[in-house]
Amino acid sequence: MAVRLPRGFSLTEVLLAVATVAVGMLFIGGAFVLGIHYATISTEQTIGAAVVREAVCTVRLRGIFRHDLLAQDRHLPYTQDRSGKVLSVDDRLYPSIGRLARQYRQYYWQALCRADPLDPCSVLLTVFVCRSTLQSDVDLPEPVQVQINATARGLCPEQAGYVYDGGLLVRDADGLICRARRLADQGQELFSITPKGQVQDMSGRYWVIRSPDGKGRDPTLAIYQTRLSLPDSRPSVQVQTSAGGGL
Repeated sequence: MAVRLPRGFSLTEVLLAVATVAVGMLFIGGAFVLGIHYATISTEQTIGAAVVREAVCTVRLRGIFRHDLLAQDRHLPYTQDRSGKVLSVDDRLYPSIGRLARQYRQYYWQALCRADPLDPCSVLLTVFVCRSTLQSDVDLPEPVQVQINATARGLCPEQAGYVYDGGLLVRDADGLICRARRLADQGQELFSITPKGQVQDMSGRYWVIRSPDGKGRDPTLAIYQTRLSLPDSRPSVQVQTSAGGGL
């Protein structure tokens, strides 16, 4: 008499198979999310460089209103061209194609200007590249100043709301680019300001861009700085000619 052998899988084999599939799915899911994250960073870095080039070209072509009044130890927002005309929202959005709907123009720029201490005919330009989350034609968030000390201690709630964990700031006095790190503390807004380089004193006024609703992540993708020589800032050279008579 033939004996029938069981053809099914044991409970141990089933659990091992399920565990293997679960680990594989977790690995694939984590790699997929990580790939999206790095792809987003790469895309934003590439777009950021294009936005900066467009911003510099705009400032160079349209000029700066009363650039002779710029100081070397403080920044002023770039809001008017050489004729005094205020820049519109469309002038700052990227891509700068007016026919595109607002939802397709997802980036914009803001700029700060200060006089170049090495060249009176040049301007030091600081460009903020930001994400645009607005769907209507309203004003874009502009750089605002926040007064902080070496560790940003003692900030009042409305000031602390302007500082993001990992956010970028620009010191008003010299244009130093810094990054803010939130410190773990009992309900207090404490931040560590880390500059690019060793600087002893980090106290001062800083420029930062806050999101429209004051929530969410930092809208600033990157901050670029360049020296810009404006054509209208060069002194004109007058050549005097005199008519002479022949002998």
